[in-house]
Amino acid sequence: MSTIFEFAEELREVGKKKESIPFYECVVENERYYHSERLAISQYRLFCYSLNTDLDNNRQAAIKFAPFRRNLPENYQLDALLKLANAYFQLHDCETVIQYAEELRVLATSIHQQQVRGKSKNREVKPLKTERRLIVYYGQSFLMKGNAYEKQGQYKKAMEFIPYYADLTDFEGLDIGEIEAQKFKMWAKANQLSLEILMGKMESLPAYVELLRNNRPEILQGLLIIVESANYYNYPIDEILILFAEKIDEFGELNRNFSYYHTNYNLVTYSRFFLELSRYYFNTGAYSKAMDGMLKSFKASSQLNDKAYYIKSITFYLKSIKIIPHTNNGRNIKNCLKKYSIMRNTCFLKLQKGYVFCYLLSRTA
Repeated sequence: MSTIFEFAEELREVGKKKESIPFYECVVENERYYHSERLAISQYRLFCYSLNTDLDNNRQAAIKFAPFRRNLPENYQLDALLKLANAYFQLHDCETVIQYAEELRVLATSIHQQQVRGKSKNREVKPLKTERRLIVYYGQSFLMKGNAYEKQGQYKKAMEFIPYYADLTDFEGLDIGEIEAQKFKMWAKANQLSLEILMGKMESLPAYVELLRNNRPEILQGLLIIVESANYYNYPIDEILILFAEKIDEFGELNRNFSYYHTNYNLVTYSRFFLELSRYYFNTGAYSKAMDGMLKSFKASSQLNDKAYYIKSITFYLKSIKIIPHTNNGRNIKNCLKKYSIMRNTCFLKLQKGYVFCYLLSRTA
């Protein structure tokens, strides 16, 4: 097994990841020792290679890999825990996100303390071979906890974690990590304002809009926050939507590089944003725009294979809207439901007497 594992690693190092997969699978299938490091690394490699835009696929990959995470070397553990937390964040499993974020905090803190002690004794501290600097894992452990509590609607609890990553300039051994510290400072400010807006403090809205204008990669997530709050507290945001109209049109490109710290972050947020925007337009009587937003959200959800969220979305509309005045986009949505396999045996929209009706079908239908 040692020779096969080493060969797989050599293939990976020269960029032949696809070619290395069968050899990692061979290690996984034939390794005798469950707690061996090479088995854990092989499982980790396969987990990383498996991640894609299919959320159900990512769930299965995470479940399969997770039991091996503690058998990894510490540098691999840092990246593995961050990837696991990201995967479950997109799956809306907030409790699991919090669990992995806490493991990440404990590990990053321990490694940092070891490095500080080593430097104080004039020992050589070898840099970790990780995808990111240690400050990123430390800061993300708090940021992701806050995001998980925000997603659960526990906004005051989410606020408690902001001070832990708002100012990391004193993080010992920063070196070029100062750039990362500045990113966390900006995210802390953005999250502070977004949480205030979600709690109904509309006086924070102008500052938040200005922050988004100066940080274009955060616009999609920021607009989602604004629309969610507008829907909950029933206040108009038409001027803000006009201000960012050009950017909203650009979202159709679904650029997946908006933010490096969440797998599929942009596509998932895109789906949520257009669903909330659709809801806003329904509430304001702009039914054509509402149907257009719903169509975009449906397409994104189908790309993600996000069945649970799709059904949740349809159920929401059944409960809150019941009957949607018919527009030309109604037929487009019906065609979309037929086109994407995620919808088969799940739901469909039927046009009848000038209205669009939503139905949920049993999986045996």
